[in-house]
Amino acid sequence: MTNVNLNRYLTYSAIDPWRTLKAIEWTLLAVIAISIAIRPSFYNSTVVIVSTIVTISILFLLSFKPPIDRSLSWRLTYILFELGIAEIGDGTHSSFDILTYFILLKACLFLPQRTVVWVAILAGILMLCGIINRSPTNFAMLREYGVEPFLNLPMLCIRNTIAYFAICVFVLLTGFLWSKEQQSRERAEQLTQQVESLAADLERSRIARDIHDALGHSLTTLDVQLELANNLSERDPQRAAKSIEIAKQLSSKCLQDVRYALQSMHRSNFDLDRALLTLIEQFQHNKNVRIHYHFNFPQLPLQVGHQLYCVAQESLTNIQKHASAERIDISGLTINEGVCLIIKDDGRGFNRQEVRSGFGIQNMRDRVLSLGGQFEIDTQPDVGTQIQVFIPL
Repeated sequence: MTNVNLNRYLTYSAIDPWRTLKAIEWTLLAVIAISIAIRPSFYNSTVVIVSTIVTISILFLLSFKPPIDRSLSWRLTYILFELGIAEIGDGTHSSFDILTYFILLKACLFLPQRTVVWVAILAGILMLCGIINRSPTNFAMLREYGVEPFLNLPMLCIRNTIAYFAICVFVLLTGFLWSKEQQSRERAEQLTQQVESLAADLERSRIARDIHDALGHSLTTLDVQLELANNLSERDPQRAAKSIEIAKQLSSKCLQDVRYALQSMHRSNFDLDRALLTLIEQFQHNKNVRIHYHFNFPQLPLQVGHQLYCVAQESLTNIQKHASAERIDISGLTINEGVCLIIKDDGRGFNRQEVRSGFGIQNMRDRVLSLGGQFEIDTQPDVGTQIQVFIPL
């Protein structure tokens, strides 16, 4: 794990592992210090007591700033130095051996697993050397009190090696599991941020499509009416005034379309039949074209109804801008546990091999695919265009 990722998962964790480890380490050091204060006579030398206090102080200071944001060599040096200090403390007949296991647990959090294993082996060798070094003194003290040691040195080493191995395996497994849990937590945080970012991007794309589709239709018809009013301003002032009035209505509708695009996701219901009838009425009012329609959609989920409406709106806008059609057929069917919308015109059509799909057609396709539906467009030059949409329910 890189230093940056290490620092990130230690930062993002709901429970800071270093704060927890620091509290445990301080508790262990406090227990050792209290044991010295309670039984000073047990330590037969003032030098031993002083060296033990110095060792505790060094470990206490080291706990304040673990090098979690440094390189691997820095972190390894830190762990090895702490182990060395703990082993020196253990040589003073204090209970520093438990600190060795604690340091191995700490190492699991910011060293690679293979490195931790080698560190554990080194710590075991140091601990065994300490036992061998202290055994003559310990045996002499036992004989002083009239107690004969029940284990010789080889058996003592074997017993301590087995005990160290058993405890070390438990500590390392616990540390590795803790490390994996922290990494999983960090990964979950990253995925949550990615999902939130993706949701925001999808929402921006949806709003962009809605504004494009709604405003595209309204502004196209607005442009037609203003052009008509300009052409008729001298020949037929009455019709020109009527076109200007329609243009004024369309400009108001543009504002409504923007509000609709921003609020559509918060609506509790949407009547697709009524919305399509209003759209057809506006289209027939602004364009001299016959529209034949037959649909009776059931109550659809808000997202499905809204996307079908936007597909119909974009289709009529494209027909108005490009097709020069005289007849449009709109039909809606409920088949095979889904709804189907078909829009067909007898306009110019186009060659799909020569003309790339525009932003409007791509929007329609994206809307349908986002609902797991199917989008098909069938067109030929001078024959017309048919758009067929199927969305499963």
